[in-house]
Amino acid sequence: MKKSIKTLLAVTGTLLVVLGIVCLCHPTETLVSLAWLIGLLTLCSGIFSFIFSLQAQRILPNAGTMMLRSILMLIIGVFFLSHNSAVTAAIPQACAFWIVFEGTSLAIHSFDFRRVGFPHWWLMLLLGLSGICLGFFAFRQPVATGMTISILIGLGIISNGINRFVALFGISRFEKALEEHKTLLR
Repeated sequence: MKKSIKTLLAVTGTLLVVLGIVCLCHPTETLVSLAWLIGLLTLCSGIFSFIFSLQAQRILPNAGTMMLRSILMLIIGVFFLSHNSAVTAAIPQACAFWIVFEGTSLAIHSFDFRRVGFPHWWLMLLLGLSGICLGFFAFRQPVATGMTISILIGLGIISNGINRFVALFGISRFEKALEEHKTLLR
């Protein structure tokens, strides 16, 4: 394997671990950055959708809805970027809503599994009810929810960085084994 790929793995692994540690040390700033990133990605998506909708109008009869959606995405992206503190405050609430929704969905679907004879349907029900409880706790404790989100982001970034080092060592080991195998064949 080229040395440049190994160097890239080592550098990106190091940077990801450092970034993850920064996220863990500064959870509020992590949440603010996440809100800004959501705004930026929404704005970019709106731009690309708008360009696509302009080109699609020639071939798709209902491309006007695409254009409307892209304009709404542009407006939302600009709003998110210009009202970053409001978006930052809304992230824990949005996650709490999502957790309640997923828990409710899982609890409801558990009865479908019961109906078809799945023996562990009750576990799905318990997990769904647990999700509902956690979601309501998250609604009542938005600061703790925001900090938890930031910690999970930091840990996710760190694990991605560690994965780069694992890949680097795995590649080195594979190359060594390949060289030994070539030597035995000669």
